[in-house]
Amino acid sequence: MYETCDNGGGPSRLQSPRRVAAVAELGRYAALRNMKRCDYCGRENADAAAQCGECGTSLAREDASQASQQSAAADNQARTVAEKRMLRGALWCIGGILVTGITYLAASGPGGGTYVVAWGAIVFGAIQFFRGLTGRDERPRVEDVGYDALAYATKLEMEGRVQEALAAYQKIAESYSATDAGRDAQKSLESLRAKLG
Repeated sequence: MYETCDNGGGPSRLQSPRRVAAVAELGRYAALRNMKRCDYCGRENADAAAQCGECGTSLAREDASQASQQSAAADNQARTVAEKRMLRGALWCIGGILVTGITYLAASGPGGGTYVVAWGAIVFGAIQFFRGLTGRDERPRVEDVGYDALAYATKLEMEGRVQEALAAYQKIAESYSATDAGRDAQKSLESLRAKLG
C-alpha cells in the first residue's frame, strides 16, 4: 500500500497514493475557490485578474457590485438596529403606562391610596421609539458611501490586487469627485501609479 524507496529519492512512507490524491484534490478545490466568473461570457478567471482572459471584459465591475452588496447589507443592518430600538422603546413606554394604570386602579379603590406615574419609563420609551423610527429610513451620506468604497479599494491594494485597486480608485474619484472621499481616492490613485512607475 505505501510506497517506499530505499535510496531516499522517492516518496516517504507517509505518502500513500490515497493521500497524494487527496492533497491534489484539495489543491484543485483551493484554486477553484479563488476564481472570478465573468459576467459577460461566464469564464472563470484567476482571483487577481483585472480582465477576463476569454473576452477581455473588466472584472473590476464585480468588485464594485460586491461593494454595493456590502453597502446594502450595512443598510439592512442599520434598519434592523433601528427596529430593535423601536421595539425596546415601545416596550418601555407600554411598561410605564401599565405600571401607572395598575397603581392608579389600586389607588382609586375603596381604601384609596397613592399611585405611581412612571414618567421615566414612558418618556424614555417614547424617545427610544422615535429615535428608532427616524433612524429606520435614514440613508447614509454620499461621503460615507464614498469612504466605504475607498476602504474596499484600499483592501484590494493591500491584498496585492493592484490593477483592481487602480480601477476602483479611478471609479471612486469619478463618482465622488465633489467629496473628500473622491479627492482621497484621486490621491491614492496618483500614489499607486507613482509606485508602479
